[in-house]
Amino acid sequence: MERKDGVLRRSFSSLIDADLQELRDHGFELPQTAQAYCSEWRNEGVLIRRCSRARTALLRRPPKHYAR
Repeated sequence: MERKDGVLRRSFSSLIDADLQELRDHGFELPQTAQAYCSEWRNEGVLIRRCSRARTALLRRPPKHYAR
């Protein structure tokens, strides 16, 4: 977790890690770490990484992956 402007924020991968653990607890076989899955999703174009001036990264889905 990181602190910015007095606000406590968790990294995107730590949020995904928590979700992965919950899915594993329900029987899903997910052997990779959140960081590995995010890297895979970036390589496949499912997520786009944009860096800001504050040296933080924004991960978002490209428009073709939005539900219609």
